[in-house]
Amino acid sequence: MTKEIKKRVIRALNRTWDIIGGDVLRLLEENDENPVLPRSHVAEIVTDADHDLMHGGDEEAIKEFHKLKYNGKAWNAIIKEAFPYKRYEW
Repeated sequence: MTKEIKKRVIRALNRTWDIIGGDVLRLLEENDENPVLPRSHVAEIVTDADHDLMHGGDEEAIKEFHKLKYNGKAWNAIIKEAFPYKRYEW
């Protein structure tokens, strides 16, 4: 994966979380759960069910990302760069 594609993947993953993250946290609150998610859950939510393809705005980059082994070394490196915090909340 080129450096430029990697940047685009990270932007698309962040865009996806920006679009769906609030709904996810709100749903947790509505179910009387603490609206805090570890990075691993955020990564799963963003990449599950092609949310990243639907909301990321960069199909080409995300298709390159999908070629990486899920939860593999390269995949995790991109996830950690896209989502640098250990947990996500309001």
